[in-house]
Amino acid sequence: MRIYLDLVILINGWIMLLTSLSVALLRSQSIRKSRLAVGTVFMSLYCFSIYLSKGQWIGYILMIMAVIAFYRLRPWLTSVILFVVIHTTYLYSLGLISPQCDIRYHIFLIPTTFSWLISFVFGTLIIILYVQYFHQLSKHQRMAGYHRRIWLKTANQTLELTGYYDSGNQAEYAGLPIVFLKPGLLMTARHEQVVMRLHGCEKVVMVPAELSFDGQRWQWVYAGVMPDLDMENVDVLLNVHTTGG
Repeated sequence: MRIYLDLVILINGWIMLLTSLSVALLRSQSIRKSRLAVGTVFMSLYCFSIYLSKGQWIGYILMIMAVIAFYRLRPWLTSVILFVVIHTTYLYSLGLISPQCDIRYHIFLIPTTFSWLISFVFGTLIIILYVQYFHQLSKHQRMAGYHRRIWLKTANQTLELTGYYDSGNQAEYAGLPIVFLKPGLLMTARHEQVVMRLHGCEKVVMVPAELSFDGQRWQWVYAGVMPDLDMENVDVLLNVHTTGG
């Protein structure tokens, strides 16, 4: 049985789509539907452009656009590095180890005798680091607790909500953490509202509020509403800077 590397690349692209999504969900429970849709579209275009084209540069441009769509400013660079290293090292190793591999278009291979071994070992180390990174994120989420019963007071209302910590939410305004509520819960007068653009493009309407986990220890936060957040089964996404018992 012969192995066609273009098919391997196509499969790897879809695998990367799933891993990107899983890491995005761990890093940021507040992944937006629009970001997910754009990322999926660009990753699909990446896979098929690799399959159809004679070179990889178009595919890699689309891949970078997909990853940017998944991730916010700081984490996306890490994800690009992980993708390029894992994808290319194992692809090169497969092409150099097996004499049954056919290359039906030009792929740049590392032209050294033992490069496949170096690539394989280096790629394995990256995989191990990736798994450890993944485990630490899940451990952080377990320690923080997914669902919590919290109370939120604004000038006009007091809400009892179900929420969880959002490991990707480090947003602050005027030195206070921002928590995100499900649309429709926040009722405020227009003169109380503060409108800002988070990360340069996401419009957030918010008001100052007090937050408590037990009804006794209160802290000041900003309660905001961001359109198009995927918030099923919860009412509020807590900030990593919020504290509670």
